Amino acid sequence: MLDFEQLQQLKVGDITQYQIWRRDFRKAELISIAKELYGDNIPDDTFVKIETELAKIPDIMKHGVDLLAAQYLFWKAFQKTDETITLEQVGNQLEPESISKHVGKLFPPELVRTKKKTTKKKNPKPKKAAR
Repeated sequence: MLDFEQLQQLKVGDITQYQIWRRDFRKAELISIAKELYGDNIPDDTFVKIETELAKIPDIMKHGVDLLAAQYLFWKAFQKTDETITLEQVGNQLEPESISKHVGKLFPPELVRTKKKTTKKKNPKPKKAAR
């Protein structure tokens, strides 16, 4: 069972490693699909399309953490105290409610953007014209 008391804060390098891993993982997946579809006759524009798809990978610092990102980032955080833990073990043990409960422990406060609250100005009711 995952011991969240052992959870360590991530460093910028850990987050960068995630971004590289995610891109490489998706690229290999897309190339595999292209080879499956076309064999050795992959159309020239396929790699341009792959790059376009890779650009769609969400940036966790802008868009938050999805399940794949959560699994990887929690794995990196747990690895700091248990080098033997695997990505698969974290995925098998990490429960969705644990993600939202503990994700704040992963990031240094200076990396976490806080959304500024915007206040809407109330439109004053127009005054009735005097008769």
